[in-house]
This record gives sequence, C-alpha cells and structure tokens, in this order.
Amino acid sequence: MAEPRASYVARDRDPRATVHAVVVREGAWYVAECLEIAVATQGRTLDETVENLHEAVALHVEGGVADALGIDPSPRLLVQYEGRVGRGTPS
Repeated sequence: MAEPRASYVARDRDPRATVHAVVVREGAWYVAECLEIAVATQGRTLDETVENLHEAVALHVEGGVADALGIDPSPRLLVQYEGRVGRGTPS
C-alpha cells in the first residue's frame, strides 16, 4: 500500500481542516447538517443534497470568516449518511 502524501496527512491532523456533516432521509427529502458550523441544506437525491452542501459550506466560509469560525478557509467536507436498516423504503 502506498504511503499517503505528507501534505494530506498533515492536513488531516488539523481538526480545523475538516467539516463534518450528517445526511438523513426525511420523507421525500435528504437533509444535511454540518456539525461544526451552522449550515443545513436539503435535496431530493443524495447527489443533489451533497452538491447543495458543498455550495452552502463554501458560501458560509466565504469572505474571510473561516478564521472566526475556527475552520480552514477551504475545508475538506466529510459526509456521513445515516439510514435505517430493515424492510421497506429507506428513511
């Protein structure tokens, strides 16, 4: 297995470099909410929701407010999907 690049490893060790978000299904919508910053969005598909989330986070950290929020000005976005296990439609 190849060694990760040093810049990637160093960035991962900085807690400011990653913004975490959770996506859940609520009826016909997928809803995403960031854990570190006040950003939430939704979409009809997972792809649309993640695209909206990227745009919302970028707009939120725009204009030099990232330092005030305590995050990297160009953070990595880590998205987790939470769904129910069982029969029927995912929720």
